[in-house]
Amino acid sequence: MFRSLCCATLGFGLMLVSASTEARELELSVENRMGVDSNVFRSSRDRETDGFYAITPRVSVREGHSILNYDFSYEPTYEAFFSTSGVDGFDHRARGMLSWRPTSVDTIGVNGSFTSRRSLRLEDQGGSSPETSDRERVKNSDAQLSYSRALTDALSLQASAAFTDRDFSRNSSVDSRSYSGQLGPQYVLNPLTVVGLSASYRFREDSGVGLQPRTETSIWNIGASFRRVLTPTLSISAQGGPSFIRSRQESPFAVSRSTSFFAAVIVDKSWQRSDFNGSYTRSEQSGGGDASSSIVDNVTVNFKHRLDRRSSFRVSGSWIQSKEISEAPGGSKRKTTQYRVITTATRRITRQLSVIGQLLYSNQDENRGATRSNSIGDVYVGFLSLRYTFDPIRF
Repeated sequence: MFRSLCCATLGFGLMLVSASTEARELELSVENRMGVDSNVFRSSRDRETDGFYAITPRVSVREGHSILNYDFSYEPTYEAFFSTSGVDGFDHRARGMLSWRPTSVDTIGVNGSFTSRRSLRLEDQGGSSPETSDRERVKNSDAQLSYSRALTDALSLQASAAFTDRDFSRNSSVDSRSYSGQLGPQYVLNPLTVVGLSASYRFREDSGVGLQPRTETSIWNIGASFRRVLTPTLSISAQGGPSFIRSRQESPFAVSRSTSFFAAVIVDKSWQRSDFNGSYTRSEQSGGGDASSSIVDNVTVNFKHRLDRRSSFRVSGSWIQSKEISEAPGGSKRKTTQYRVITTATRRITRQLSVIGQLLYSNQDENRGATRSNSIGDVYVGFLSLRYTFDPIRF
């Protein structure tokens, strides 16, 4: 299904591109990293520190105007460690976005991404639950189709459908697949305020492995949203409502029901040379490679400051807590807490060449009931990289 959707999306995008007379842009870049990882396998025991080298070429093609906007990119990464054997290899990351306005009141959007990785890279974490990584390959695919129609100058209707798939290379890990849909109106109260309502449904199936049975989970969400521009440089948006969760497992058969709430709050603030973004999200998610279902709370802050025309630095921090609401038979409920801080400094040497330095600190603890287990503790990863971006090719 995902492959068919991607092929249809690509064909549809190419058809639109051929019909457009606007200029398109092809961009190529390559980045070389050299750094140190204090815990290569993210293990709670026998921690292994090693240096690494990574090279990442990147290709992207984009176009943007009032009717058609798209941006497709692909970047493979080859990572090699200096002394640790058996873990060198490629990671892959691809993304695509297309937005089309066939009429003045209709907007159609398609988004998709694919990652195949042996470790959890910084740019792939997003708002996911805390996760350990022992270099097992994990493939993540997702696609989303959205539609918006303006019914009046103030009222619009939003609809979307999404598909996600997660596949682990190890037979002992649980693969999962989910389908979801959302529908709701939005109303512009005034030029500074937008409100809305939404109803969504998500169905997820987790494959059975060993003692972990096949599980099906249904999530219904009913929510309200609010966005307000407080000043020309400050805005806030919020969404939330009740969440009803039902899990059904096979062999042995069991059904569990729970009620929670989902939420998303975002604050954006800008200054002349700085930008700040803070967010809080709460949602139901699957476990990291097992058949459990968890409630995940995520607080993230990002601050970026431009020192001058060539230099900038960014500080990002996150707190993620995952609490199981259902677990595999014979186990106890798991609680995982992770803290992450990432500091990045960028200096543009020439128009095409930049040097980047980054330091990551993370700490992850995991508890099952009253027992502390699989707590990774402190992890440090730092690297220095050179990125060369070729002049864009316009066609």
